[in-house]
Amino acid sequence: MGTAPPKLTGDLSKAAMAPRELELKLSVTPETLARIRKGGALARLASLTPVGRASTKKLHSVYWDTSAHDLAAAGLGLRIRDAGGTLIQTLKTEEEGAGLASDRAEDETVLADAPPGTSPARWAPDLRLIADKSLRRRARKAIGKQPLQPLFESVVQRTERLYATPEGDRFAVVFDDGHVALVADQAIREALCEIELELVAGAPAALVRTARTLAQRYPLSLGTRSKAARGYALAAARNGGAVPVTPAEAIDKAGSSAVLPGMTLAETYALTLTQSAGQIAGNIEAVVDHHFPEGIHQMRVAMRRLRAAHAAFHKAIPVAGARDHIARVKALFSLLGEARDLDVFCTETLPAMICTSAEAGPGAAPDLTPLAAASEELRAEAWTRVLAAIEAPDFTELLLAASDLAAQAGSGVGVTADGRPGDAGMPLPDFARTRLEKQWDKAVIAHHVLTGLSNEARHDLRKDLKGLRYEAEFFAPLWPASRVKPFLKQLKGLQDEFGAINDAVTAFHMADLAAARIGGDSAARAAGYVGGWYGARAEAAFAHVCALWPRFETSEPFWRFPPLDA
Repeated sequence: MGTAPPKLTGDLSKAAMAPRELELKLSVTPETLARIRKGGALARLASLTPVGRASTKKLHSVYWDTSAHDLAAAGLGLRIRDAGGTLIQTLKTEEEGAGLASDRAEDETVLADAPPGTSPARWAPDLRLIADKSLRRRARKAIGKQPLQPLFESVVQRTERLYATPEGDRFAVVFDDGHVALVADQAIREALCEIELELVAGAPAALVRTARTLAQRYPLSLGTRSKAARGYALAAARNGGAVPVTPAEAIDKAGSSAVLPGMTLAETYALTLTQSAGQIAGNIEAVVDHHFPEGIHQMRVAMRRLRAAHAAFHKAIPVAGARDHIARVKALFSLLGEARDLDVFCTETLPAMICTSAEAGPGAAPDLTPLAAASEELRAEAWTRVLAAIEAPDFTELLLAASDLAAQAGSGVGVTADGRPGDAGMPLPDFARTRLEKQWDKAVIAHHVLTGLSNEARHDLRKDLKGLRYEAEFFAPLWPASRVKPFLKQLKGLQDEFGAINDAVTAFHMADLAAARIGGDSAARAAGYVGGWYGARAEAAFAHVCALWPRFETSEPFWRFPPLDA
């Protein structure tokens, strides 16, 4: 763009690593933001002490990238901000936090040579000013020889104030009210109104507890999109949605366990809760904005992990409020389960049966079309309930509560119900071995004979195996992969078969619900046909379980071998 970049000053070769930016973002309406600001909600909290006076200023930020968005593809964001007449160049990495707060590397440089009043859209970024060598290399590699151009901008009225806690934590509370718009077409814009809590010093838990207090008093939600993400979405929309969001891009999966040898029980407990809460939050956009069924499934996976973590650790490290929190998680899990079951029934179960029936020819099976239509009605109603629950303030408070519990767990301080201290000092491999052996006894030793198990007993065994698998995956990094992988492979094979059995039970139940919605004998016959079809499949799957079981129950579980740090 017209103006040449400023001259380099100073010795950048000796610059330190880029600092981290750790912040928690909350989305609010302008009306709610005004209530919080005018009522002095934060200054009146007994747990917070204002530091200095609040400052208000207008910020105009322009985000630069190539026409192909190469920086964004490399997980980088480059902007130039006009902060009261001073231009500041900033390069950020993508979010790296595992929980609700984002954690990014951030490199900032004041563009001292820019004349006062220069628009951030007219002063080209200079990658030579990036002090952090690794970030500078990443940016140059991403851009190559492509020219940078201003893509979109954010214009906000920002009010900021510093707060301190009695424990010595310090963080900035930022109120932003404004919009994001394309530089080339100001008509394409999106309003934004949000609160950012940015850590200055101390523990991230201070951000979570403050956000939780606000969530208990005001309607707000977790901010899942940065200003840059909003801008790139606008750019895609301008191109007619040429780059649509795919489930693979929007879905947040758990990934492998981050537990490491040498961790304490407290660290492991806190990490698992943090990751679970982060995975739930990471799928909000997939569910609310894109209505991807996989988003609901992954939320439920994260909830199972969260519940498994509490089950594993709560006696060793008692945490106040954990029991109530789990009860709330179970209720939401059940609500999401209704939509999940109908998603599978409408998109997998019935289509497969309709296709097979069509191949069999006329009269070979009852007409399943009315059943499919009624199921879609039930599915739409279930999704409406899910969306209402996720968009309700209680959902935000639930996730913040999970992070608050993680902070308590991380301290390693707790007392049992009868007032005794928890067993947080036990070495992690010893604790893991004890827990896994207990889960093994519950799932395997108690079920030596599988023949004759009722449907209810099969369901209980499936849940017990799932609990064993979650805890085995938690603690897997503590043992050699050569011991862990064969065991988990066998366990997964069994769970896949039990999954097929559960799908059959669910199909029968969903078909009955749809038939009740329609009424009449023909609907009942169609539901019975579905139940018979999947009932046969369930029995075949259980026969396979019985065939796999002897080898599995006589295998040597990995935790009975020496751990990595032994």
